[in-house]
Amino acid sequence: MVLSFNDHRIRLLKINNEGVIAASRNLGIRSANADYIAFLDSDDWWSPEKLQKCMELFSSGADVVYHNLYLVESKSQSSFSRQTTATNTPGSIMDCLLSRGLSIPNSSAIVRASILRSTGLLSEDKNLASVEDLDLWLRVSKITNNFKCASECLGYYWVGGGNLSAASWRQIKKIRYLYSLHLPSLTTDSRLESNSFLYYRIARIAVNMGKKRVASKYFELALKGKLSWRYRIKSLIFLFKLYLEMRIKGFPFYIRGLSKF
Repeated sequence: MVLSFNDHRIRLLKINNEGVIAASRNLGIRSANADYIAFLDSDDWWSPEKLQKCMELFSSGADVVYHNLYLVESKSQSSFSRQTTATNTPGSIMDCLLSRGLSIPNSSAIVRASILRSTGLLSEDKNLASVEDLDLWLRVSKITNNFKCASECLGYYWVGGGNLSAASWRQIKKIRYLYSLHLPSLTTDSRLESNSFLYYRIARIAVNMGKKRVASKYFELALKGKLSWRYRIKSLIFLFKLYLEMRIKGFPFYIRGLSKF
């Protein structure tokens, strides 16, 4: 397919990455000679106007541009409405990534090559496999806070199965490891909020795994910490649903705790 393009700017690079996708991406980055690096996973695709719209934001001074992607759940899908949840976020990008659920879909992101190279590229640590993109944006955020989210949905993201980030104990271990790398660089308040959001992330993974008691435990831990109001409400809703499903005895605790949440 790639060789069918008669364009000297398009090159096919091959690598035995031994299961480390970051190694493949780094090969592409090192081989590129442009001022901007864009990411596109093999099972995702862009809208025709994606690059033009994103470059307009770079012209206004952005260092990283990203946008929402339509969710694709089957090969036969013909209409698209559900999207990822990327937004522009005021304040510290690092704080928003670690404690407020800021989403930067990998196949939407474009970054200035000079900034990307100054991070040392993507980590090829196997302990970060499937979360290496979040690790990258955290390291980029230490260099620049100038991230811009395009207002339009400019691509498509396959969620029909086979993703490396599928819910599992391994995924929980990886997200814990990621946070252990970045929490020490935060202020005390930001670290407390991020640690609470880590518990929320673990609880959500546990929900997707069907581990209801584990999920309820981590939702409780998240609520006891410095969790944002948005995720406090979400945690309470999840806990209520888990109670109905498990009929656990501790439900009155949640009712008593509503006043302080």
